[in-house]
Order: sequence, then structure tokens, then C-alpha cells
Amino acid sequence: MTNNNDQFVYPQNEHREFSQNLILNNSSDYFCDPTILDFKKEEYIKNFEGAQNLEFVLDFNNNVHSFSAEYIGHEDNIYDNPARGLLVKEQNFKYFYNKHGFRSKDFDKFSKNNFNILVSGCSITFGHGLPQELTWPCMLEEKIKKYVTNNDVDLYNLGSCGASTLTIIKNIITFINLYGKPDVLFVLFTEMARSFIYEELKNKYEQAIYREDLFYMSKKYAKNKWARSFVYENNLIINSTLIHILESFCKNSGIKLIWSSWVSKESEYFKNFNFKNFIEIEKFETLLLHPEIIDENDDENMKKAKEEFIENFRKRNLKNLPYWEHARDLQHPGTCFSESVSNSFLQKWMNND
Repeated sequence: MTNNNDQFVYPQNEHREFSQNLILNNSSDYFCDPTILDFKKEEYIKNFEGAQNLEFVLDFNNNVHSFSAEYIGHEDNIYDNPARGLLVKEQNFKYFYNKHGFRSKDFDKFSKNNFNILVSGCSITFGHGLPQELTWPCMLEEKIKKYVTNNDVDLYNLGSCGASTLTIIKNIITFINLYGKPDVLFVLFTEMARSFIYEELKNKYEQAIYREDLFYMSKKYAKNKWARSFVYENNLIINSTLIHILESFCKNSGIKLIWSSWVSKESEYFKNFNFKNFIEIEKFETLLLHPEIIDENDDENMKKAKEEFIENFRKRNLKNLPYWEHARDLQHPGTCFSESVSNSFLQKWMNND
């Protein structure tokens, strides 16, 4: 006879009903956390980087997701950053999203008769703070068009703000599953200290970013719990394994894959991890001028060194592109980085063909 005291009792706190969010995010037919899902509240949109002239429609029941935000320049059309004494000419521009919530042409237009480029990454690939034509994916598309003359060239952008390695790869698999294989896949990976985690209080998945100077999460409870358990090395091996799987998937599927990371420290790791499709790009730190680069407490030698760096940095802008030093939000890289990344990917693609 079995003693009732020895019987296993299923822990009640371990049993949860699967919400629609959990079901969808685990489906191979669903894109994971596209940027548009962050813009459901009108008051939040109105504060989105000071954007004005907002037009948006969010009708999830009928699968209609369109949103645009226009930047309006200051009275003299000059954005003055007194921290560096820089004057950045503004342009009015809008963000446009397709029905899936990505800053891209409609995925439904995918045609096997065209030369199809798929790109994926985080906010840098999305082009946060930049007009669309000045993002690295759009620059790359225009450069590839010069070499592909027998087919129409289409580029589809899966860049999503705050995306983790898991998010990036899952969206790639979802796109291919729904629409087909691209001719070439370019990926710009992000920090390993990002995750796509389950938020218990909301019973949903959310993006989480952990750095010493930044932690973003929707609830303090989840923030504290995840922060206490975060170990960088754990994320490193998980994400490196995911990238190895992506490389194998692309090889077996006949997809040309070229990828890199904007995180300099992790690029150093990747060079030693026996990846087949990794390329090293110019260091992120040399392609973004932070507002605090000029410090009134610098000694004369340091001030002179920084002034020379800024002068040389600006001399690289041979095409006189706007937003050269940084994007509109002062946090993301500008067109200097877009130009460098697009050139690196183009060169690798040309050498492989």
C-alpha cells in the first residue's frame, strides 16, 4: 500500500495556463517581439524621441499594423549639442512599419524570381534615429544593386529594437518558414547580455538587457529576479551555440550567410570560436562620437588628442552625409557606422561570389 505522505504532489505554483502570447512566441509562424508592439499607447508614441505628426493604426484583430512618426526640426533647423559644440543638420523623416511591425517592405512581396536579401539585428539594424535610406541595410541594398543586374533586388529588414540573439535568430527562421529562402542573409548581432525572458507577473515574454550601466525590464520584480540570476558566461555559451546552429542551418539550406557583431569585445571572442561565416568589422567605438567625448576636466594633451580624433573622424565623411557622428537620439551610431558596416558586408559578399 502506498503511503499518501509519499505521493507526489504537483506544485501549484508551477502550473500556468499558456497565454496567447506564450503560444504565439513559441510558434515557428510568429515573429518574436517586433518593434511595433512597443507602441500601443498614444502617450508613449508622442514622447518617442520628440516625434511629431504621428500617424498610426493598430488593429491586431485584422492584422493591420501601420505606424509612422515624423521628426520636426528646430526653428533654425539645427540641432545644437553644446556638450561638444557640434551642429547637426536635421532632416524631417518618418518611421514606416509593415503589417508585421518591422521597418521593412511588406514580406508578402517576397518573390523567388528576385534577388532577395534578408537582414536581421537589433536597433542598429532597425536604424534607430536615422532616416531609412541612411541605415546600413539600405546602404548595402543600393550597393548590391550595382552588381546584380539580371534580377530585381529586394531587401527585407528584421531589425528589432532591443532584440537578443534568440530573437534575431527566431525571426530569421520564421521569415524563411513563411516566405522562403533569401539569396543572402546578413546579420549584425548584438550584446550577449540580452535575453528574451518570461515575465511571470504578465505571463508573457519580454526583452531584457543587462549591463552594469543599464538594465531594462518592465517590472522591478522581474528585474531583480533576472538580475540576480544573470551570468554573462551562461548567455555567451547559449548564444554562441545558437549562432553555430544558424550557420549549420544556412549551409544545409543553401543560404549564403555573412554575419558580424557591433560589440567589439565579443567580436574578439568570436574570432576564436571556429565560426565559418563571421567577419570582423571596424570597432564600434571608433565610429560613434559620444556627447561626453569632450570633458572640461581634460588636460591640454587629452583635449588635443580628442580634437584630432574628431577632426579625422569628420574628414571621413566624403559624401557629406547627415547624422555622420551619431543618430538623432545621440545614443545610436550615425551614418559613419552605416557606411562602414555596409562596405564590410559588401566586400565579403563580393569575395565569396
